[in-house]
Amino acid sequence: MPAATRPGVGTPGLRRVLPDASIGAPESLPQVEDLGERALARVEGVLVVEANPDAQWRLARKMTVAGKRVVGTSSGGGALALVARWEVDLVLVAEDLPGMDGLELTRRLQEHCPGVPIVLMTDGDKTDVRVSARLAGAAGCVRRPVTIEALRGVLADAERTAIADAEQAVALLDGDPEH
Repeated sequence: MPAATRPGVGTPGLRRVLPDASIGAPESLPQVEDLGERALARVEGVLVVEANPDAQWRLARKMTVAGKRVVGTSSGGGALALVARWEVDLVLVAEDLPGMDGLELTRRLQEHCPGVPIVLMTDGDKTDVRVSARLAGAAGCVRRPVTIEALRGVLADAERTAIADAEQAVALLDGDPEH
């Protein structure tokens, strides 16, 4: 039975939670593919924000074939309206949108649905865009055309970051100055 979702919030347990209670020290972490596969398996609702209708359709089709519920929009305003009333567990945002660009939309989405992974889709592989995306709150960037494997990689990186953050928080609470 799928986990319950709430509009603009997503599936409980997907956000920055240790993916498996058996995971301990970093050296015992599952392989990247396993983390990405687990994270993607928990995703039910996907919002695709892409101005190019053909690219939006192709990506929505890939996600649907992967068993996800998908809704698409071509603008930042449309995305904000959708997350207010549709269950979303993952948001895929094009860097180049009309009006509000992908980075600004990422910032605004983080305010409306914190903890929901947002992935910025780019045409290139520029370091400054990747850094700006992370600062805006994106889980990461993928180069277009987007593949399921690339999404798994970004989600695995987000899981690793969440695990490291949780371990650091626990160490700080336990008074471990090493972390």
